[in-house]
Amino acid sequence: MKNRLFINAAIFLLAAIANTPLLGGDGYFPPSESQGGWRKNTAQEFIHSLGVIPERLEEFGQYNLSVPNSNWKPYSDYKGILVIKDGWIIGEWYNNGEAAEFKTYLSSNGKAFALVCFGIMAGDSRDGSIPVKITSKSRLYREEWLPQGFPLSDQRKSEITFEQVFRIPRACARNEPGTEPRWKKAGTS
Repeated sequence: MKNRLFINAAIFLLAAIANTPLLGGDGYFPPSESQGGWRKNTAQEFIHSLGVIPERLEEFGQYNLSVPNSNWKPYSDYKGILVIKDGWIIGEWYNNGEAAEFKTYLSSNGKAFALVCFGIMAGDSRDGSIPVKITSKSRLYREEWLPQGFPLSDQRKSEITFEQVFRIPRACARNEPGTEPRWKKAGTS
């Protein structure tokens, strides 16, 4: 039963990602958390209007809460599941009251999600769905898509590409004083 539910959940996620724009077709982009964050509607009628069966969505959330976490304390004590469809949070589950606000260590999980989003964005760029041209060789810090990063705190940031970010084996790797940053390829300036 759990395997079947897991397969259904995976199919649900893949179908949602493949067949619909993540942020919705109305150009919506969520504001920062300090300005209200994502829009949310978990009413069954609304969920159904998006083509999602509310009961199956609930099964998905509950199943994911039931999957055992690692034993890496304190992170394993907190679980949160979020489903976004067409720019709306339509499902949100937590295993305890503190989980919604717990700051967890995502590590490579965040990079995996970012890479999927980047792939969608690069595909949209290739087919002309978005007005910018972006590839793995594009610079990460460009005011047209990262205005919050300007002015640059370090001019070397202007050379960082998406490919370099996604190839970093771990986040926040510190360099020894006097050495070149790890994102720079040997022999480049």
